[in-house]
Amino acid sequence: MTRGLPALAGAALLLLALVSLGLPFQASPLLLLVPALLAAFAVARWDGAALAVALALVPLLPVTANLLRGPRVSPSETLLLVAGGAALLLGRPPSPRIGSSTLSLCLAVSALAAAAGGLAATLAAVPAWALPGAIADLAATFPAAGADHAAAPLRAAAVHSVPLLAWLLTRRVLARSRASRLLALLTGSMAAVGAYGVLEALLSFRLWPRAAYDPYASFSRVVSTLPDHNASATLLSLFLFPAVGLALSARGGRRAAAGGAALLVAVGLVLTGSRAAWLGTAAAALVGAAFAARRRLSRGALGAAVAVLGVVGASAFLWPGQTGTVLRARVRSLVSPAEARNAVRYGRLPFWRAGASMVAAHPLAGVGPGRVPEHLAEHRGADLPVERENLHSWPLQALAENGLAGGLLLLAPFGALLPLVRRGLRSDGPAPAALLSLGLLAATLSGLASHPWLLVEVQALFWSAAALLEEEVGRSGPAPSPASGTRRLLVAGLLAWGIPRLAFSAGSEAGRFGYGFWGFGEGEGRYGWAGPRALIWLPRPALGEHPSLQLRRPRPGPSGEPSVSVRVDGGDRARGRAPAGGWEAIALRAGGARASGEHAAVEIVSSGAFCPASREGLDRRILAVQVRKP
Repeated sequence: MTRGLPALAGAALLLLALVSLGLPFQASPLLLLVPALLAAFAVARWDGAALAVALALVPLLPVTANLLRGPRVSPSETLLLVAGGAALLLGRPPSPRIGSSTLSLCLAVSALAAAAGGLAATLAAVPAWALPGAIADLAATFPAAGADHAAAPLRAAAVHSVPLLAWLLTRRVLARSRASRLLALLTGSMAAVGAYGVLEALLSFRLWPRAAYDPYASFSRVVSTLPDHNASATLLSLFLFPAVGLALSARGGRRAAAGGAALLVAVGLVLTGSRAAWLGTAAAALVGAAFAARRRLSRGALGAAVAVLGVVGASAFLWPGQTGTVLRARVRSLVSPAEARNAVRYGRLPFWRAGASMVAAHPLAGVGPGRVPEHLAEHRGADLPVERENLHSWPLQALAENGLAGGLLLLAPFGALLPLVRRGLRSDGPAPAALLSLGLLAATLSGLASHPWLLVEVQALFWSAAALLEEEVGRSGPAPSPASGTRRLLVAGLLAWGIPRLAFSAGSEAGRFGYGFWGFGEGEGRYGWAGPRALIWLPRPALGEHPSLQLRRPRPGPSGEPSVSVRVDGGDRARGRAPAGGWEAIALRAGGARASGEHAAVEIVSSGAFCPASREGLDRRILAVQVRKP
């Protein structure tokens, strides 16, 4: 039974990766298949070096995908799904035991809390009879599902399970490979990200569109590998200290290469324009200097701290062109009291007040994992013009999504990480422990004013670095096992919060969230688009006593007229066809005892689909039929 559960979980991850690939609709499927096959081969052969290379590809894949106008799925997520699935399905001993350390126990509890919150929030929006269809649609569009998808909380829960998966994969790599080798690979990967950032800034080329709320986002800040500059900055700040340490410890010809890599990471961090990451890095550097002054840290770490501050300051003031102008303006906003107050007052406080309002309104259950953008408009003040955005504070985001108790369970791994960071800074052992501690501290501090852990790449690399630190600290003495009291407290808290959360959430947001449908228009265009599988909510009075739904396909597709089945409130399916051109009415059958509330849940399943912009590579949504408003 113990072996069967990991194997079953591994098979489920591999199946999810296969479904989410959507190969018939990909512009460049090889971009997904090559690293995925590399990861599967690495785990099957149990080649630690190959698996380490696969992990190092995580931050580079989004860059490559966008440069090639690539897949509509995230290659990083696909890679992690395949690597994790193969590791669980094919893994051979020795296997790291989850719960053997306080960090792994907290990661497991955090993943279970996210799973409970995600399932509860999904059941709040989706009737139980429609849950299989919602999960099937989520799997087919897994990396692209937005916060308005009925099952989006399950996707958020999957992202929150990545820390445990990253810890597991990293510990398995370390069973066959040295920690310094994996650290060098990950640092080199982030150096490549920094190099791309330099090119992007010099050429005024930008992968990601301008953020509507950010006046500096257009051709001015380098987002680099991720669609969020704070997330990119968090990863660069995490690996900056190890990069400088590797450069200081290198010998001969390797020192120049390692120094160049450290310089690229540092300059990439500057070009993100993330003041939160700058402040976090500066604070971590000052902590390193303080420990070095007390002779609890090597001189190399002190040199790393000084070098970091020097490179960051010089790059910001010397960079040419519009990018340099913006960077200098952002530096001035940190050193000028008036500008600093304005930056916080208009760039952070309105989001934090909205988050506090969410916590106050939903202290026990939260608004649901991944649902913050959809609830922001209800809780924002008049000084916040943004209607859909996250809260720019990871602790506040966790509390708003999961409530007070659930948020603390989600944040539990950080509580286990801080003692490891302290031990690393006090360690008399090798410098990598101290430098990893500084990097993890810098990344954690930057998350106080941003939300980088919403992205799977940040979750994977941050907690891989935490597992590396756990290994390095263990050299000076084994990491303490979790106390029985701590274990009982975490498990009791999880049960006391999770069971009521699951029991009392069903149907609380019925009528608000669906999937696979793009809105009704007005007048002559009072129809909407439905995908191959869709869930829409219609006012029950509009359907009348003898409900029907009108469907059509605007032009003949490669599969002819698709067959369509429709059911209301879980009742019997009504079947028909969607002709090209004219509308055809399908008589619906009422859902009987399941019908309640002001809105009826209507599930549409079509046999055919097409992608109208597959050649241009723009809109990659998969469409099937049009639905006329009743």
